[in-house]
Amino acid sequence: MPTSHIAPSSSLRRALLADAAVSAGAGLLQTAGGAVVVSLLGLPQPLVLGSGLFMLAYAAVLVALARAWSLRQLWIAIVVVGNFVWADACVALWASDVVSPTPLGAAWLLVQAAVVTALAVWQGIGWRTSLHVAANSATLHLYFKAGNVAA
Repeated sequence: MPTSHIAPSSSLRRALLADAAVSAGAGLLQTAGGAVVVSLLGLPQPLVLGSGLFMLAYAAVLVALARAWSLRQLWIAIVVVGNFVWADACVALWASDVVSPTPLGAAWLLVQAAVVTALAVWQGIGWRTSLHVAANSATLHLYFKAGNVAA
């Protein structure tokens, strides 16, 4: 029976912290850059500021998750799926007629999509590693509990 909590592997922790660093950096640039960033990207100010504020809050959540000794798998799933959704939204926004980004703005959207996709894959691998470690730990626990230890 699968457990709802797991101990995050070092790979998952690193992936969460990398995502936090990227999100905080992008969020800080988008919120502190103001009109200059809006002008350079050619994206609407509410979109740039709103997504920047979201990324700053998201980064704080990721740091908290990376520091936890036990995580609900639901939170990991939300992060991984959320990253894929964010990447899809960046590509969809770029491909749509909703905004008219500058070439730099188009690159910003597409680089975000690529980086966030890579982070989601890394987090998925870290999640799988965490599950593998948990399964091996459970097997060893049962092995030793059964008295299979040489005296």
